[in-house]
Formats: sequence, structure tokens, C-alpha cells
Amino acid sequence: MEMSSRTFCVSAIGAGTAFGLVGAQAASAQRSSKIKFYKNLGPGHIGVRPNQEQAVKYAAQYGFDSITPSAGPFLDKSAGDIEQWLGQMRKSGIRYGSAGLPVDFRRDEDRYQQGLGQMPKQARVLKQLGVTRMATWILPGDSEMTYLKNFERHRRRLRAASQVLQDNGIRLGLEFVGPRTSRARKRFPFICTQHGMMELIEAIG
Repeated sequence: MEMSSRTFCVSAIGAGTAFGLVGAQAASAQRSSKIKFYKNLGPGHIGVRPNQEQAVKYAAQYGFDSITPSAGPFLDKSAGDIEQWLGQMRKSGIRYGSAGLPVDFRRDEDRYQQGLGQMPKQARVLKQLGVTRMATWILPGDSEMTYLKNFERHRRRLRAASQVLQDNGIRLGLEFVGPRTSRARKRFPFICTQHGMMELIEAIG
């Protein structure tokens, strides 16, 4: 099929524009690739209970980039001891990932208050370790409390806990549990969707 000079020019301009867009997208993707996700070893999730030194060795041996931090072993350590430990981690090429929320906010009030009272010291130690993220999950139901009562308890307890973390430069991430099999275990349903989770986060502030 013959192509006129006008048609050729229009096609060439269009191809050039498309090439430019592709090039811009590639450059954007290259910039985005600098935001790196890394593999974190959380031994407790697979039923292994090593100390922090052993966890670092496992992470280096099996190709992980980080380990889940634990404040417990460092609560009575000096700032110098902690810095020395961090130097050993850096030599191994291992960093800290996100921590788990140490306070039990799912059960009775006495247990929660006891855990909350210990949080400031734990958070200060985690800050010294360079930890900036903490995470926990929200159960999708309760055997005794209705949705509204459960929502208020989560709002109050997690707000107090997140304030302690915020004072130490640590952000709290919340995960909802969505599978039907998990939701069916409890009498009263609770948050199990992204929309419901965003409402809780907004209420926590």
C-alpha cells in the first residue's frame, strides 16, 4: 500500500511521541526501583526462637536482608553496647526490619495496661536500634463484643500505644485479616476490609 508524504510524517511524529513516552516511563521505573523492598527473617513466624545474634547469622546464611528486632535483649544494655552490636550487624550486611507490637491489646484490661506501661522503655530501645516501623494485625471478630464495642476498644488502646511509638519516631502499621475461614470462627464480626481498616486508622488519629 502506498503512503503519502503527509501520512508518513504523521506516523513518524506519532511513533516519536510514543517512543518518548516509553522512554519517560522507563526512566520513571528506574527511579522507582531505588525504593527497595527487602527480605526480612522473622524466625517466630516459622517456629524458630534464636537470639538476635543467631538470627543475624541465619539471615546472612540463607539470603535475607534483615531480621525482626527484639527490644528485650537490649533493655539493660548501654548506648555503647547497642552501637557496638549495630556495627556487628552492618559488617554482616543485615539490617532491622519492622518490629511486632509488644503490648497485648486483644485481651483483658490489666494485661493491656501492664504491657502499655512497659512500652516507653521498649520503644526507646528500638529507636536506638534504628527501628522506625512496627506492625500488628486486627482479628476479624470477637466471641463476646459487638462491632461497635470492639471498635472503641481498638481505637482507645491502639491510640495510646501509637502515641508512645510516635514519641520515638516509630510508625505503626495495621493489617486486616480477610479470609472467610478466619471470620467464621467468632460470634461477632469485626474489621476485615480495607475500608473498615481505614475507618479505624482515622479514628485512632
